[in-house]
Amino acid sequence: MASDHIDGIPKVMISRPTQQRDYEVDGSYPNWPGGQYFRMEVERSGGVYDPLQVETNPGLSAKLCWCSYSDNCDPDEPGDFRRDAGVITIVRLEQELSVTCLITATCAAELTLERATPFAVGDMLMVKNGSVDASSRLSCEGTAVTDLGEYADGRSTPLTIGGDDDELGIFEWGITQGEVGEYLLCWCQGSTRTCTDESDFTFHVGFLTVTAPTYVWPTCAEKEQSFSGWRDWETFDDCCCNYAAAGAVGCLNETSNTYSICAQYPAR
Repeated sequence: MASDHIDGIPKVMISRPTQQRDYEVDGSYPNWPGGQYFRMEVERSGGVYDPLQVETNPGLSAKLCWCSYSDNCDPDEPGDFRRDAGVITIVRLEQELSVTCLITATCAAELTLERATPFAVGDMLMVKNGSVDASSRLSCEGTAVTDLGEYADGRSTPLTIGGDDDELGIFEWGITQGEVGEYLLCWCQGSTRTCTDESDFTFHVGFLTVTAPTYVWPTCAEKEQSFSGWRDWETFDDCCCNYAAAGAVGCLNETSNTYSICAQYPAR
C-alpha cells in the first residue's frame, strides 16, 4: 500500500477517455475508453487536459496503487490507494551511448551510472535494426541483430559494475561479428522484465556502430606496404602493422621490445 507521495511526481494519474488532442508517440490517436488511459495531468477550462511535468531526480521505479472512482479517494491521502496496480519507471538519462565495435574485437558499452538512473545490476541492452522517433526515447522498434551477443540474439550480458569508484555500468557482447553498420541500443530493466524478447527492450539509449578495423595483425605483414611515417597508435594491431611497414621484425617476435610496446595498447 502507498505510504507517501514522491517529490517531483504529480500525486495521481487520472483515467478518462482519450480526446482528439491526445496522441501517442507515433502521432496516432488511440481512442481509448476510461479505465484504460491514465495520465499525470491537470484540467484546464472547457474540459481540456494538459500533461503535468515530471521533475524527479534521480530517475526511479515506484509502486503504482489504484483507487476506484466510486471509492472517492483523496489525492492528498496516499493511504486511500490500497490496490496494487504495478510499477512505474521514470528514467533520467543524461548520457546517450555512442559505441563503436570493431569486427573480430571485443564489444562493450559503458554508462556513468549517476547520469543514467535507475539503471542497475541485471539490466540489459539489445542491439536492433530499426529507427527511432527523435521526439521520444520510448521508441525502440526493430529486430534484433543476430550476429552479436553470447547467444547471437543482440542481447548484452547483464549490467555489471566497474570503474575505479564503481561508477560505471558495463554491458558486453563478446567478440564482434556481423555486418558493418549503425544500430539502435535499446534498454530493458531487469528488475521488472525478463529481458528475453525484443518487446522487452523498449527504451532508446543510443547507437552502436560496427566497423571494420583499418589495421589487422598479422594480415598486414603478409601484404606489401609502404612506410609513410610513425602513427599515433590506437590498438595493438595498429602498432604492429606500423612496425611491419617500417620493415622491422616487430611483433613477429613475441619476446621483442616492439611486441612489448605494442602489447600496451588494446586489441583491435
